[in-house]
Amino acid sequence: MPLTKNESERMQRPSVLHRKVTNGQRSQWEADLFGSVRSAVRTGSLNDQSHFGSIASSLEGKSRFDPV
Repeated sequence: MPLTKNESERMQRPSVLHRKVTNGQRSQWEADLFGSVRSAVRTGSLNDQSHFGSIASSLEGKSRFDPV
């Protein structure tokens, strides 16, 4: 187990930069959408899946590891 939390801070960095640059979201649905898309993209990249593929499979409600 790593002794620092650098990995978790690195994962949050794109979201923090987006919030600073755009001055935050103006509505709750926008914040929820951004969080959902960001989570799907990050999870997909950890599983060697393209950004578009991870978002598409999230919208379909499927996981790459679901049985066929």
